[in-house]
Amino acid sequence: MRFDETFIAIRERGTLEIFDLALHVIVDHFKPLFWLLLIGTLPWIVLDYYLIGWIATSDFFDASLYYWVMMLLIASQAHVGTTFMTRYLGQAMFEGRPSVGTTVKEVLFQTSLYYVWSQGILRCVLPVLLCCLMFSHDSEELSFFAGALLIPGLVVLGLFVRALRPFVSEILLLERTPIHSKDPNRIFFSKRSSTLHASASGELIGRMIVALVFVLPLAFSCFALFAITDSTLNIQANNLEFTFYPFYWIVSLWMVAGFFCVIRFLSYIDTRIRQEGWAVELRMRAEGQRLARELE
Repeated sequence: MRFDETFIAIRERGTLEIFDLALHVIVDHFKPLFWLLLIGTLPWIVLDYYLIGWIATSDFFDASLYYWVMMLLIASQAHVGTTFMTRYLGQAMFEGRPSVGTTVKEVLFQTSLYYVWSQGILRCVLPVLLCCLMFSHDSEELSFFAGALLIPGLVVLGLFVRALRPFVSEILLLERTPIHSKDPNRIFFSKRSSTLHASASGELIGRMIVALVFVLPLAFSCFALFAITDSTLNIQANNLEFTFYPFYWIVSLWMVAGFFCVIRFLSYIDTRIRQEGWAVELRMRAEGQRLARELE
């Protein structure tokens, strides 16, 4: 691990600078990030489409209900679906370009089970999925309650928790902070999370609001790009009974989720620089490594 050879310069950045830097990171690490996003999201795509995909072609429901609920599902699952990307970015920060296979194995076999509780339950990912079972041809009232009230309410609650503690994934996946510790002098998860987030809560909520302003226009832009490409190439010209639009919507939302995963990671780095003087710490560690090499 070389503390003086990070793939980005370690310095404070504004919100728009982070957005711009995220584009450069994606271009530079496009191939591994693409595969890790695909691996992380494919199970969720299959599950989500199995649960509500039938709504898009149902005569009982308006197709707009599918697009609305699918957007809520992916908003809820965004952190979990980009887990592999988060791990890769943390490793690539100091260790070059770790392989896709190594990153997947590290996440699957070295991540604490508390991660499932934190992301799946506290951020309402699993409860939202269970609510999708309420959609039925037999009960319009129950379906309306799930799509218009229950699922949006749970997603908003999960997003609120995420806004207050956005870097839980980074703490558990990258720092490997223990959940509990008998040593009173050792930092454990809840203390670490509180220390990192509390003093920057105002700035973090502000960045969350900025992200929400950009997320829907980006998603609609990606969806429009797919739709225009489809129309230009006449992909569905001879198949009027089937449409790819529901899949274009899924892909567009997950593309945006992957982009904001990179932004979240860069915001995590920026927060550590601002709150903990991380830039100075890395310079000192790099100097220590240099002196150690000279003494060998």
